[in-house]
Amino acid sequence: MEETKKLTPAEYADLFNRRIPRNSVEGVCGRFIRGVRQEDFTFLSDEPGKLLSWICTAELLQPLLGLRPAEAMVRYVGFSLNWMKGRLTDGTDHKLVLFPDSAATLATWENIIAFVEREYPATVFERLRPNLDAVKMADYKRLSQGDAKKRGFLEISELPVAVKYGLGDGQKPHPDFITPSRLLAGDGSVLEARAFFDHTIGCNQHFTGTGRSPTGQREYFTKNRKISDIDGAVVVDLVVTREELLELEAEADRNY
Repeated sequence: MEETKKLTPAEYADLFNRRIPRNSVEGVCGRFIRGVRQEDFTFLSDEPGKLLSWICTAELLQPLLGLRPAEAMVRYVGFSLNWMKGRLTDGTDHKLVLFPDSAATLATWENIIAFVEREYPATVFERLRPNLDAVKMADYKRLSQGDAKKRGFLEISELPVAVKYGLGDGQKPHPDFITPSRLLAGDGSVLEARAFFDHTIGCNQHFTGTGRSPTGQREYFTKNRKISDIDGAVVVDLVVTREELLELEAEADRNY
C-alpha cells in the first residue's frame, strides 16, 4: 500500500524529476514561474507591484508526477502548445517553485477581500468598500459587455505583462488596465471595482469566490514574496524541448 504521509517540497521535487507517479500527494503546494533573466526568478510573481500569487495545491500537483515538464504544463496547468512553442524562441526558462502548504490560503471572496484590506493602502480598500457586496454577486462577463467603453476589461488578463504595464521604451500601461492608482482615479463603479480584482489580483471571469474552480478543484493563493524568504522552498528547473512539444502536438492531432 502506498504511504500517504505528507511530502516535503524536496521529496516532491525528487519524485517529479525522476518521473515517479504517486496516487496521493499531501503537504506541498507550488507555482509555475517563467522568465528570461535571472532576476525574473526572484519573486513568486514578477509582475510589477503584484502582492498576491496564485498557487497549485497538492490536488493539482499529484497528476503531474510521472510526466515530462511540457506534458505536465500543457495537460494540467493550462499552457497552450502554441504559447509554449513561442517561448522556445524568446529565451524563456520555466521553473516550478515548491513549498509547504502551510503558506496557502483558500481563495474565497472573504479571504481575497481580507488580503486586499491588509496588504493594500487604506485608500484602495475604502474605494472598493461600497461595491464589495455587488462585486461578489456580479456576473463579471455580462457587466463588462454591458458597457461599450469597457468591453476590453475581460481581455486584459490574457495580455503579456509588458503590454499590460507598458514596460517597453515610451510605452504606457494598457488604457483599460485597472491598477490601484487607476481605481482611485476612476468612476467608482462596480465594474471598475470588479476589474481591479481581475487585473490586479487575478480573479478573472471564471473566479467563483467559493474556494473552488468552476470544475470543482480547490483554489489557493499566497502572499507574493521573494522565493528565498519562503521556508522550505525548492525550485525545480523545467526543461522544455521542441521535440517534446512536437510529440504532444502530434498526439493532439491524433486525438482530434
